[in-house]
Amino acid sequence: VTGATAVNVNTGTGGSIITTTGAGDFTVTSGDDVTINGGGASAAISIGTVGTAHTIIIGNETGASSLELDSGTGSISIGNAIAKTINIGNATGATAINLNTGTGGINFGDNANTKTIDIGGVTSSGTDTINIATNGTAADVLSIGNSNAATTVAITGGNDWSITTAGALTVASCTGCTSATNSPFQVLTGAIVPLNSTLDFLV
Repeated sequence: VTGATAVNVNTGTGGSIITTTGAGDFTVTSGDDVTINGGGASAAISIGTVGTAHTIIIGNETGASSLELDSGTGSISIGNAIAKTINIGNATGATAINLNTGTGGINFGDNANTKTIDIGGVTSSGTDTINIATNGTAADVLSIGNSNAATTVAITGGNDWSITTAGALTVASCTGCTSATNSPFQVLTGAIVPLNSTLDFLV
């Protein structure tokens, strides 16, 4: 490692293999950049692809270390085969995750599997603020639920009001409700009762 000492290893079409045995490690250390490129027909670069269980670590948690994962017009796939748990991010300090897309959209669990999708404060309780399309500069289309006969929607606003999956509405106050003489709704504080057979529920 003295001065401008250099070592070049060149091979023809037979390739080059470096093998260690037993507990011997293979270590590449550089005082500058480390570059690995493929130049064949597929230009494939394979790391840890041999059929042996590996722990593959890329990057570190030191200072301002950064990691960039990118591609050209080809796709980027993470965990695309074999059942597994995929973890992204952590709950430490000001850790943030930003997911952005162009006109292609974002899909969460949009497949035919039976699943549960949790968003904010479900298994664990935090003081969360969950916003959905709250910027009113441009017009949005928001759709919740569908017309399947077995579909249910429940909405709860603390102890002020709630709608159960059976469609029962409960309110803490009916301030502003009109009287039965002016509309087909009956005014009852905190209760929802049918007024006639043509309405599902009435205030």
